[in-house]
Amino acid sequence: MTALARLKRALHRFEHHGQRASPHGSVTRTFHWLAGALLIYGLFFAADVADLSDPVQLSREIAFALVLGCLFVIRLLWVAFIGGGSRLPTDAPQ
Repeated sequence: MTALARLKRALHRFEHHGQRASPHGSVTRTFHWLAGALLIYGLFFAADVADLSDPVQLSREIAFALVLGCLFVIRLLWVAFIGGGSRLPTDAPQ
């Protein structure tokens, strides 16, 4: 038996052979990618503290923070009340 075959055999023991979790829904995926896009936007287009003396910059930063915060709250509410908590099968070990 070659070393590669022994490695494959050894790693096969660690593979999951039971039921798989169901995929995330489209709404959950949309929340995820929208939040990611907003966070990347916030990293690349962040205003310096000195820029916040300008009322336009300050209002833009406040609007950004409110949109991102609302998105997180809506996502939490979606998971808690509509989208379901766990995607794992009911017979999965805890």
